[in-house]
Amino acid sequence: MTDDAIDWVVGYIHPAMAASSPCSDEGRGSSGATARFHDNGELLFCVRSVRRHAPWVRRIHVVLGRDGPGPAGLAEDDGLRFVQESMLIANLQPNSETKKLGYHRIPGLAQRFISSDDDMFLGRPVDPAFFFDEEGRP
Repeated sequence: MTDDAIDWVVGYIHPAMAASSPCSDEGRGSSGATARFHDNGELLFCVRSVRRHAPWVRRIHVVLGRDGPGPAGLAEDDGLRFVQESMLIANLQPNSETKKLGYHRIPGLAQRFISSDDDMFLGRPVDPAFFFDEEGRP
């Protein structure tokens, strides 16, 4: 491969966006908005773990679900970008798996990228070979 850059893409939705949910059942029961969108700072820990344990990642792209705000305490810099969901898919999606179908449309995204949710953390150093073979395939 000519381009060795590898990016990381993380989906995030701000808890305030739950109130404007297009899903009629959110907010009820353990799978509702209160439980699903409570922010325990997962994204901050996710970003920290990628930076610490995968320093070879060129840039982390945070996709802001429902075009909501970014999390408090985390600002864009050379290695971290916030991307509005509407830049990737025409209709804002309540389903986080459906949103991932548009990740390849992120402007400036490396040809090779890793996708995770905001509650995924790296607990020890990893090499690109953990995610890609010698030909650069996932």
